Amino acid sequence: MKPFRYKKRSFSTLKASLFIVFFLFITATSVLADITMGIVAVNATDEIKTKKIKEYLPPELALDDVFDTDGLDLEYDINEEAYFVHGEVELQPSETRKFSIRMRDLWRLDQEEIEEIRKQIEESFQRLQGTDHEELAKVKRDILLDRLKFIVEQEAENAGDVAKRMDQSRAYAKEFEQIRTDSINVKYWRSQPVNTEDRDVFTFVVKVENAADEERELEPKHFLPSEVRPEHLVDTQGLSIRYDGFKKQLYLTKKEALQAKEKKEYQISVLDVWNVDPIALENLKERTRKTYKLLEPTEYKESAQYLVASIKGYIENIEAAQQQKAENIKEHISGYRVNKENYDLAKKDVETMENLLEAVRENLERSKVKNVLQKITKLKSVAEISKSVFKKPKPNTAWKIIVTFLFIVLGYTILHFSIWGKKSSKMKEKSENNEED
Repeated sequence: MKPFRYKKRSFSTLKASLFIVFFLFITATSVLADITMGIVAVNATDEIKTKKIKEYLPPELALDDVFDTDGLDLEYDINEEAYFVHGEVELQPSETRKFSIRMRDLWRLDQEEIEEIRKQIEESFQRLQGTDHEELAKVKRDILLDRLKFIVEQEAENAGDVAKRMDQSRAYAKEFEQIRTDSINVKYWRSQPVNTEDRDVFTFVVKVENAADEERELEPKHFLPSEVRPEHLVDTQGLSIRYDGFKKQLYLTKKEALQAKEKKEYQISVLDVWNVDPIALENLKERTRKTYKLLEPTEYKESAQYLVASIKGYIENIEAAQQQKAENIKEHISGYRVNKENYDLAKKDVETMENLLEAVRENLERSKVKNVLQKITKLKSVAEISKSVFKKPKPNTAWKIIVTFLFIVLGYTILHFSIWGKKSSKMKEKSENNEED
C-alpha cells in the first residue's frame, strides 16, 4: 500500500496577496464504505478573485474508487502516481466555497480477510500437531494472533477518526501483510521465533521550544528512525503516532500552547530493534547445513561450498559487530544497518543454495520422466513389431481373403466328390462283373 502524500505546495506556495486559503478535511459519511475529502476555498479579500484548484487524492485510489468530484475534473498524474481534482473557481469578496470529494474507504480492515488469516493460522498449527514442531507451533500461533489482535485493536481505537485511521493503515500495512504471509509459510512455522522479550529499551529525548516572544500553539513533527513501528513504542508520553507519506516514516506529534521562550522535553521509550536476532542467525545456519548436506553428493558441490563460505563470513561479521558496545544510540543504529545489509546478503545466498537444491530435484524428476519415456518408447517399438506381424486387414482385403478361401474350399469339395464318384463307379462295375461270373 502506497503512502498518502498531500501536496505541500497547496499551502506553502500560496501567495498572501491573493488572500485565498484552501483547507483539506476528511470525514466519514453516513455510508460506512465511503469517506469525503473536503476542499474549502476562502476569499478573505474585498475583491472578486479567481483561483485554480488542484488537489491530489490519496494514491491508493483507483479510478472506480472516486464516486463524486462535486463538479471538479478528475485526472491522473503519471509522475505522482495519483489522481487529482482540478478546476477554476471565482470567489466573491469574503466568499467561502466547499467542494466534497466522495471516495471509497480503503483504509478499513477487511473483516473477512482477518477471519481468513485466523483460519489459516489455526490450520497451519493443526498440521504440526503430533510432530516434533508442535511446541514451537504453539508459540508461533500465539505470536501471530497477538500481532493481528494489536492491529485490529488499533483500528477500533481510532474508528471515528478517518485521518488517524489512514495513518495507521499505512503504518501497519507491511506488518499486516507479513502476518498474512507467515500464517501459511511453512518455513516460518518450523523456524525458531525471533526473541523480543529480552530486548533493551532506549530513550529518545524529544524537545519542543517556542522561540517567539509571545505564546504560540505548536504542533511539531518528531520523526522516529525508519526501523521503528508502532508496536515498538513503549511510552510516547502522550504524543500521537502519525505517518508521513513523503518520508515514509512514523513521527510523534502533539498540539500544545507554549508560553514565550518556553521549552519542553519528552522521554520517549522505544524497544531496541537495532539488533539482528541471534535466533534468526541460527535459522540461517541450520538452513545452510541442511541444504549443503543434500547438495554435497551432487554436481553443485563446489557452488555450494562457495556459498557456504560466503554465508559463514557474513554471519561471523554480524556476530563480531554485535558483541561490541556502541558509544551512543546513533552508532548503535548505524552498526545495525550495516549488520542488516550483511544479514540480507547471507539470506540471499541461503536462498540461492536452496534454488540449487530445487534444480537438483528438477533434474531428478526430469531423469525419472526420461526413464519412463524410454520404457514407453521400447513398448511402442514392440507394439509396432506386433502390429506389423499381426496386422489387421482392411475391410476390402478381408473380404477378398474370405471369398478366395471359399473358392478354395469349393474347389477342394468338387475335386473330392469327383474323385469319390469315379471310385464309386469303378467299384460298381467290378461288383457287377463278379456277379456275372
